[in-house]
This record gives sequence, structure tokens and C-alpha cells, in this order.
Amino acid sequence: MDRPTPSPRAVDPDIVLRYCDLALKLDQSDRAQAVLEKATQRLDHWSSPQLLRLMQVAEKNRDFKLAAAAFAQATTRDTVLLPLAIYAVKLAHTAADADLLARVRRWLESHLPENEIARFRLQSDLLLDGPDVALTRARAARVKMRAPNEAADLVEVLFQAGKRKTVLRYLGFCRRRWPNSFRFLALLTTAYQRFGAPQQALDLLAASADPLSARVLRMRLHILLESNRLEEADALIAQAGDIGAALLNPFQMMRLKLGRGQIDAADALARVVSTGMGRGGGANSKFRATHIGALLNEAQLFLRSNDGLAPDMSEALERVFFHPAKLALDRWQNTLSTDAPPDSAPDIPRRILQYWDTATIPPEVAAVMQSWQDLPDYTYHRYDKAAAIAFLRDRFDADHVRAFRMANNVAEECDFLRLCLLLADGGIYTDADDMLVGDLDALRTLGRGMVLFREPVIGSIANNLMMARPGHPLLQIAVDMARASLLARENDNTWAKTGPGLISRATAAYIAQTPADEVPQNLCLLPGYVASTQIQAHVRLPYKATPAYWNSNDGATPPELSKVLHTIAATA
Repeated sequence: MDRPTPSPRAVDPDIVLRYCDLALKLDQSDRAQAVLEKATQRLDHWSSPQLLRLMQVAEKNRDFKLAAAAFAQATTRDTVLLPLAIYAVKLAHTAADADLLARVRRWLESHLPENEIARFRLQSDLLLDGPDVALTRARAARVKMRAPNEAADLVEVLFQAGKRKTVLRYLGFCRRRWPNSFRFLALLTTAYQRFGAPQQALDLLAASADPLSARVLRMRLHILLESNRLEEADALIAQAGDIGAALLNPFQMMRLKLGRGQIDAADALARVVSTGMGRGGGANSKFRATHIGALLNEAQLFLRSNDGLAPDMSEALERVFFHPAKLALDRWQNTLSTDAPPDSAPDIPRRILQYWDTATIPPEVAAVMQSWQDLPDYTYHRYDKAAAIAFLRDRFDADHVRAFRMANNVAEECDFLRLCLLLADGGIYTDADDMLVGDLDALRTLGRGMVLFREPVIGSIANNLMMARPGHPLLQIAVDMARASLLARENDNTWAKTGPGLISRATAAYIAQTPADEVPQNLCLLPGYVASTQIQAHVRLPYKATPAYWNSNDGATPPELSKVLHTIAATA
């Protein structure tokens, strides 16, 4: 990047795009812009895939005029390719105009190759209407013989709809029909991993025709990471030799470095990771507010604050910083001599708790929440904002109500409420985008007083699924910490302020102040994949692809791109 900016006349579009992508990763947007301004004067010479990549590069560089020009040029072609069509649907979806979206979909479908229409319908249905609607429409289509790409798309819809047995049966059929296809081996491996059976996934890969190929090694590495076998993952990278470093993308490598406590190495990857997030402008600040960005921030701040502090300050630091809390959780789990179940019946009530801030729930969300209702021997309680405030006023005090109202977003409301609900009456709290696909008692009976699950690689404690007896002291610590953070209007991001970062710190504090022989009978920490055996977390739902979603990387569709959408919609 120290050489002069190359003349675009001497290079083809692919080289231009690679150059600009590298420039953006090095935070040299002026170089990227200089090349783009010259190289894009004749967009009619660019292929459709190149135009799509140009749109994405231009958006990263906040050049929405160029992105719109590339988009408009792509729509002049006789046919629109599937990746561009899905990209256009996402743009129309974020524009929050139902009529525009419907007309754009009609136009796109009329310009797709015939053999891509079924895939477009399935993928756009999943994106816009959720897995249940997508699956219903796919079944109604009554396709006699699906092509491999269509079959692979259907597998994803089946998974998102929670049809696990059907996924395994259908993948078995696909492997018999296309015995030499690596894609369906990979999909079956992914299914085992998603269903909480990582060793079965590894065994399947070990028995494959080419277990040492780069694509198999990459999948093995992913499974090791997601099952938190980090030492084995590092060993696999080392054993892979020259290709080892290429087995992970920068984001995956950064997670591994953080999980291993290699903070400087993780920081070196931060800029590359941040450039892949959302539209340009403020990408680094967006990155710092994400889960992994917050982890890096906290680790760096802790290392600076920890210089020269006395050893007896460790418990105080664990209440403030995630990094020492995570280390404390690791040490405690390493002292446990057995993974045997508790020696008495669990004290966790058969009581399911959920939150959605409004009284009206989107149909696709309600379908997922329905999986928790009407279970034999369980009671079900859903709270909206009004019911949450009434509960806090009745069971706690004015400070708790005020803390709830001072939340920065719905996620913080939900985080605080779940802690208070569990502290007051106990039970099982689960997020609205988690689907029950198995036996809830199989998880509830794994611990006596509280059952929590640790997220892979990073080692934080997930809060999307929490099980506890009433009045558990860990919850009192967490409620007090969250209330104080909310009332103080702290600027930490949601993950650290009220979410998994806070739960991890509260758990470390509970372990530190509780007699060692009492903790194992009152707390059970398990790998996240154990929960996956019975629960499908974070189902892909349409609201997550909109700017209103609290964790969205992108804002609303830029006006320049919206204008192109209206142009093509007018001809639908």
C-alpha cells in the first residue's frame, strides 16, 4: 500500500475491487475513493457479480451515489443473479415500505433465471416472513425433484423451523442421491454441531474421504471452537502448517485470541474485523460497541488498571471487568472433580418466563414463543412493558422501576427484568427468539439451584437461557449490579452493562464470596452446546434484519439506493 495509486485503465474490475477492499481494511479510504472514481466511469463493462461487489465496497466507503449507480446498472441487464436479488430484497426490507418491498420482489422474480426462482422465493421468504412461513410455502410448491442448491436451501429452512428429525432424514436422502457431494457432508456435520453433538460431527469428518483437506480441517477447527476445545484448536492450526493461519477468518481468529487471553494479538486484528461491519462511516465505533468489541475494550482496560494492584483486589476487579471474571470462572470449573448431576432434586420451579415489549407480537415471533407454551406440568408467563413495570412496582421498589425505564433499548429492559423475575420467583427464562425443540426437564434437572451455560471460545455466560431457584444469591448480586449500572446511565454497551458480561461478573463474585463446598450444589455451569441438545437459540427472524433491531449494524436504506428501488418497483 506504499506504492502510488495504480491507474485503473491498466487493471480489470476484480483487481480494482481487491485493491479497494485492502485500502479500506487499512483505513485508507481516500486511496479507495481515488481508484473508484476513475475505474467506474464505464460500469456497463462490469459483470453482474462485479457490480454487486462494487455496491458493497462503495457502501463500506459511504459512497452511496456510486453504490446506487452500480445497483442501477445491474438492473439494466436481461437477468438478475440470485445474490444480487437477495441483496436488493434486504435493501427493500430495511426501507420499511411494505408496498415497495412487494413490488421489488415481483420485479426481481421476473428478471431471475428460471432455475433460480424457487431458491429466490425460499430465501426471501425466510428473510422476510420467518422459517414457518418459508417452510409452509416450500411444501405447498410441491417440487418433484430439487436441484442440489435448492435442497441445501431447504435444509436451512427446516433447521430454522426446528424440524431436527426431518433435517437429519432429508440430509440422509441427499447424501444417498449425491454421494460424492461434499456440500451435504458439510451440512450434516453442521447439523450435528447445531444439535449439540460436536463429537459426532468430528467423527463424521474423520471418516470422510479426505480428512486432511483444507475444507475438512476448517470445519474441524470450527467445531473445536464452538465446543470450547481451544487448546485442540490451536494444536490443529499448528499441525496444518502453512495453511493453518488461513483456516480462520479474522473475526474467528480474533475470538480465539481473546478466548486464549492473547489480548495484544486480538487487538492487532480489530481494524480488519471492524471494516467488515455494516455500512461505512463509524465502522470502528460500531465494532467497539459489539460483543467482541466490548470484550477487547474491557480486557485492555483491565490490563492497564491491573498494574501494581495488590492480589487481594482480585474480587473487586472481577466485579468490574469481564477478563478477570472469566479467568475466575475457568479456575473454579477446573477444580470440579466430576460432572455428575446434583445429589438431590432440583429446586428450580417448572415456570417459564418470557418478555416482549409490546402487547402485539409479530406472527413469526409468536410462532417461536408458542413452542414454550402449554408444556405439561409447566406454567407459562409472558410480560410486556406495562406488565413488567407493574411486576417491578409490586415485588421490588421505585428504584427498580426507574432502572427499568432508564434502559437504553429493549434488550436492556429484558436483561434487567429477567434477573428480577428469576430472583423473585425462580423458573426458566428464555429469549423470544429461542425455540424449544426437545425435553426442557433434561436441562432443568442438570443442576439443583441454578443452571447456566457458557458461550463458546470467549467463555462468557449466556443470558438467553437461565434457570434458577427463587432468591438465589447470585441473582441478587446481578440485580444489584444491573440496577446500579442503569441508574448511573453508564455508557457500557448492552452486552457488558446488563447482558452476558454482567452475568459473568456476578457469577464470579458469587463464587468468590460463597463457601467452596456450597457452590457446586447451588450452581451448575455447562458448555453452551449442552443447551443446544434441547433448545434452538437465536432463530433467524425478520425483525433482526431491520434498522430498528437493537443490534443492527446497518441503518435505514440510504436515499440513493432507495431511489433505485423505487425506479425498478415502478416497472413491476
